[in-house]
Amino acid sequence: MPFNTPFYLTIEYFLMKNVLFALLILELLLSNCSNKKNYLRFKVEENVECIPIPYPDILGISMQLLKEDSLLLINDFRGDSLIDVFDLKTQSILKKMIPVGNGPNELISPLEIHLINNNLFVFCRQTGIMYAIPKDSLLEGNKSMRKKFQVTSKTNFLYPLTDSLFVASGSFQKRYAFFNSLGHEISCFGEYPTYWYKEEELPNEVRAMFHQTEFAKHPTAPLFVTYSSHVLEIYRYDFSEYKASLIKSIPIGNYNYSFVDNKTMISTDKENDVEKGIMSLGYSSKFIYIVYNPNKNSDKNKKIQIQIIDWNGNPVKIMYFDKDITCLTIDEKEEKGYVIAKDPDDALMYFNLEE
Repeated sequence: MPFNTPFYLTIEYFLMKNVLFALLILELLLSNCSNKKNYLRFKVEENVECIPIPYPDILGISMQLLKEDSLLLINDFRGDSLIDVFDLKTQSILKKMIPVGNGPNELISPLEIHLINNNLFVFCRQTGIMYAIPKDSLLEGNKSMRKKFQVTSKTNFLYPLTDSLFVASGSFQKRYAFFNSLGHEISCFGEYPTYWYKEEELPNEVRAMFHQTEFAKHPTAPLFVTYSSHVLEIYRYDFSEYKASLIKSIPIGNYNYSFVDNKTMISTDKENDVEKGIMSLGYSSKFIYIVYNPNKNSDKNKKIQIQIIDWNGNPVKIMYFDKDITCLTIDEKEEKGYVIAKDPDDALMYFNLEE
């Protein structure tokens, strides 16, 4: 500003400059606050050791790990067979289920598998078809697999809450939808998160791509949890009225993302400064176990965490592991967690809960 500028213009200039500076600071504070709401804070922390379990084969790309009695079911993304049934007692593979292909009793990965009531539910995401295999004929595998229904291509993940009620994420009018046993959409519910301050400006199609949501159900109570890479939500549902009410929404780490919409396909990606986030989830009647990877693309030295919360969303404790865990399942009776971990290749392991 020139030296001979009138005094009142000098005052006006500095006021304007300070207002702009204050607005800039306010925007930064708002963006930071939007990313720090309701963060989990753990008072109890511990280091946990994973114990190897001898496995007689090479693990591929494991997507899920389930446990039924002494059996572990491993959902393999790239195997010639997509589900391995492993017996912990004999340390042997009893069955390789569902060959890859387009023929009878063959499926194309990726699959979702869930043990609910008396069935193993198998959802083929490529075709949108839900199958069921009775637990008592599990080792018969493909022979006992029956098609239940097929859903539309706008469905991403599909999870059985009961034998006749299913919850899904995808491109619906709301964030989630309920389906009946015929594969018909009953109702929609839920909103997309807004923990990143720019998120409300984006189309729902973009947010649905970034927040690709998976599910897990409480063993006995009418509760389920939804989780994407950085946001977890706990819901109570009413089976008779097909309604769900949000108990708590929890951000598990900061996130921001970019997207490309070329009118034929939408793609999204995390920015480089974003932590990898939730990798897997386990549960018991008391707690939810969140496998969280705090590393970014440029930082791979932080320990993998399992964050434990109760079904009201309250933090319980956090466990740190020296292994890169990708899959988790909890056996409440045995008080053990079973995991797929890199050692350096994928390996089957367990740890003691010691709650």
